[in-house]
Amino acid sequence: MLKKFFGISYNEKVTAIRILTRMSLIFFMLKILRFEYFKKWYSHSLPKNKKAIDQNLLIKYIKSIGSRLNFTCLPQALTLKYFLNSQTELIIGVQKQNEKFEAHAWVQQENEILIGESPNDHFTPIWTWK
Repeated sequence: MLKKFFGISYNEKVTAIRILTRMSLIFFMLKILRFEYFKKWYSHSLPKNKKAIDQNLLIKYIKSIGSRLNFTCLPQALTLKYFLNSQTELIIGVQKQNEKFEAHAWVQQENEILIGESPNDHFTPIWTWK
């Protein structure tokens, strides 16, 4: 992993580090705050002036870092929403499969899923964060 990191450009390293720190912070805050307080913290932490970051690069690094650090779909989706904010919707859905209740989070833009695709599952959306 470090070998790949040192092989990318300076701007990509900065992007990867920003994603890593933001996703880790989101993961930590999800663990210690009740969700109602998390939403307040998250909303207040959104950047006022955003640097433009290539959307495909964001998605690639969020998926890569998230999978390597074993982050679930929710921290990954919240991280993408953080960087793209008003351009996207974060959706949380549920399903019951084989007597097991499951939840899933994904981000979509104009009905296209950007992160959190689950091709074999059919989650019923219960909450959307615009």
